[in-house]
Amino acid sequence: LNSINQSKLKEDLTYLASDELEGRMSGKKGNITAAEMIKAEYEKYGLKTMYDKFDIERLNAGPKKETGDDFTQNIYAWIDGEIKDEVVVVGAHMDHIGFGPSMSRSRKIAIHNGADDNASGTVALLAIAKAFSMLGKEVKRTVVFQSYSAEEMGQIGREHV
Repeated sequence: LNSINQSKLKEDLTYLASDELEGRMSGKKGNITAAEMIKAEYEKYGLKTMYDKFDIERLNAGPKKETGDDFTQNIYAWIDGEIKDEVVVVGAHMDHIGFGPSMSRSRKIAIHNGADDNASGTVALLAIAKAFSMLGKEVKRTVVFQSYSAEEMGQIGREHV
């Protein structure tokens, strides 16, 4: 627990909810950049990682009517535990609605940053992963950290697992 500190949480949250990532809409550049950051953080903690790419259909166009990719990805990271047939899963979705407007409450074309949905959950997930990574051989059960994409499109990423 001592590894979790407010400044790192704030730094990661500020980045994930920044205008630079354009709301992290699945299939868009900001979502890909966020996924790369999340995977790199897991790897920095010494965790095994992998992307799990899958197709998506519905995409919100941005202010220039760009459509993005027709796929997105979940990110998995894990720590192998002593007991191989027992697994603990901790997850959060990393995407948000991007520019809207069809999925936003305001119905405005603007960056919807999603600090509370779900950049904050992703930051908490990363902090938990870091804390677990420091336990070393003390981890009894395998722990899998799942960062889902396409949740805002109907929980597609969570269901894809």
